[in-house]
This record gives sequence, C-alpha cells and structure tokens, in this order.
Amino acid sequence: MPFSFEGTSTSLNIKDFTLHSSDGGLKLKAGIFVKGGFKKPKWFISIPQLIATQTHISYIHKLITSQKEQPHWLTQLGTVSYTGELGGYGKELSTRANIKTNVGNVLLDLGIHGKDISGHIHSSNINIKELTDNQTFGNISLKLDFNGIINNNKLSKISLKGVVPLFDYNNYSYKNITVNGSYEKDIINGKLSLNDPQWKYRY
Repeated sequence: MPFSFEGTSTSLNIKDFTLHSSDGGLKLKAGIFVKGGFKKPKWFISIPQLIATQTHISYIHKLITSQKEQPHWLTQLGTVSYTGELGGYGKELSTRANIKTNVGNVLLDLGIHGKDISGHIHSSNINIKELTDNQTFGNISLKLDFNGIINNNKLSKISLKGVVPLFDYNNYSYKNITVNGSYEKDIINGKLSLNDPQWKYRY
C-alpha cells in the first residue's frame, strides 16, 4: 500500500495512493487532498482506477450489510471498473464517475448543495433483463438531466428531462423516447413522446 504525502497544519496532500488484493481482484489508485482543517474541510479525491471482481464485491457487501446473500442485481454486475472524481465542502458534494460493468456502462455527474441535488446520467445498453431477472425487458440507454430535493435523507422530489434512445420491452426496441416530468408526494407529472419509426405516441 505505497503512497507519498505532504502537508501543513491546515492541509494534507496524499499522492499516488495504491491498494490491491493479493489475488489482483481489487485494485485502487487514488489521490486525496484536504484543506482547511478538520472542522469544515474542503476535500478532493481523484480515482484514476478502481477495479473489483464479483468475489470482492460480494465480500464488501457482506461487510457493509452483514447479509449473507446478495441482491440479484448485485450478482450480475461482474467485474466493476470505476474512474472518477469526488469533492466536497460542508454540505456540498460533487462527483463525476465513469462506471463499467458486465451489464452496461454509466457516466454520472452529480452535485449536492444543501438539500438540492442535480446532475446528468448517460448510460449505454444497460441490461435490465439480467439485473431484474425479468425476461420481458432487454436493454435501456439513457441521456437524462435531473434535479431534486432531499428531505430527511430521502429524495422527496425529482425532475427528469432528456431522451431514452433505447428501451427494449416485450421483444421490441422502442427508440427516441423524450422525457420531461417530475415525481413528488407519490404524484407523477410530465410528458412522454415516442419518436419511433413504427410508433409515435405522446402522453
């Protein structure tokens, strides 16, 4: 677990932090920067490499939850690769992540400012059938902007706007679904439009 660091009374910079398991199934490379002391620090973490095989994901899940069995969707991820950045100050948090799995890839930009949350998600061919063990579904791709409000550590409101380029359902691939809607207090409002060569709907 080699790394180098430098710092002062109010800052710490850890360079080239690396961690890996003896079997090579878990690998982490990161850089960590903290400034401003411990009461209200500004911090930034860069992760150019994080790789975990299914065996290590299962072990981490057991440590965190104390549950012997994993949820089905977790067993389908296979080897997970993550690259990204995280930073924060007080109640503010921002992250950019590139996540690759056996069931598809996700690009995520996320920001939390107090109770407000916003971001963008771009996924490519996420295999819902494998994640849910439901043969009715197939793959889904997303290009969505979102924003919402967090109350009592729960998402009380969320708005979505963007496009679903692909959604496989019941052996048909629906394409170019436009989404503009919100969810609040168990009520869904918004519009869906389907610009598919064979189907054109607007809700």
